[in-house]
Amino acid sequence: MLVGCGTPGLGSGAHYSVSGALHELPYVTPGDSGVTVLTGDLDDATELAGTSRPKAGATSAIAAWLKVTDGSGPVAVQAPREVGLDWLATDVVGKQLGFDATAVKTFAGVVVDDASFTVETVAGKAKLKKSLPMYGGLNATGKGTPGSIDKGLDSLDAGPFTVIESIAQDNDLVAMSPVTNLVKSWQDGKGKSLADNVSLAAVAEALDKEHPYSTMLYAGTFARPTGNPPTDQLPVASTVVSARAADRFDAVGIGATVEKGRAHAFVSYHFAKDAKAAGAAITKLWQDGTSKTTRKPLADLVTARTADVDGDVVTIELIPKQNSAAVIFRMLERFDTPFSEGTT
Repeated sequence: MLVGCGTPGLGSGAHYSVSGALHELPYVTPGDSGVTVLTGDLDDATELAGTSRPKAGATSAIAAWLKVTDGSGPVAVQAPREVGLDWLATDVVGKQLGFDATAVKTFAGVVVDDASFTVETVAGKAKLKKSLPMYGGLNATGKGTPGSIDKGLDSLDAGPFTVIESIAQDNDLVAMSPVTNLVKSWQDGKGKSLADNVSLAAVAEALDKEHPYSTMLYAGTFARPTGNPPTDQLPVASTVVSARAADRFDAVGIGATVEKGRAHAFVSYHFAKDAKAAGAAITKLWQDGTSKTTRKPLADLVTARTADVDGDVVTIELIPKQNSAAVIFRMLERFDTPFSEGTT
């Protein structure tokens, strides 16, 4: 594991945290597409959805579980594809690895350009299949070189591992990546972790105060055209006065929670400076801004509270009108107005 002695890792139950998850992920520099992190606690999500974890192969129970955690209701889990939620009904991951997402308790994953790394905590009896292929001293999800297409898979039901990934297990932790050296570094406990990214670490710390069951973090460029032309910006009155890049946010995180059956989301922005001045602008942005992808008021989608400022981080609480945080996660993926350079 990458975490050092006395440093919290991914953990599960009361020991799970977004900050701990970052300690479990390898340090990567944001590429052309930035760096995206997904973390989550499936046990917590299951409890909040008012259901129970299904057993592997229990088709009806699995379908019911997925229905209440996929964002169609107040619980909207955002997981890396390697966790395999989208393939639970076919058991393709269980047949390939020896266990599937029904055994996953918590997870964390990072994607930068074409590379990825995912780590999971699994139930005690979950073990990797002994018959898995080997490559470079590690198990692999298929025969061949990690990072290459697995030509041995059924194209009609290939599952999440169409690209071969190196994979390793350390007690209840399982790590996988198409980049073998990332898994080896995790296994050896060498190298820096993503917790060394100051901006992401600050966002994670802010979100941990709200105890989210699922989070999406992003660091990198926010200057991406999306929806309407990039010139379609918010009125000047809803922006921070300074337009210098150093004054804009350089990382953001969304944490999903449920309170009394209602979906809530907390969005934390990290600013290199002038976070205090940005607090009012973030509030006005969510309350009075307009979506660049739909041209509709953001207030039609969410009810926004007044943003709080803590050091370099601005956090705002949102209550989705459709009772699902999925809409806010999609906005970040599309770099919609609240997550687009030029709007703060």
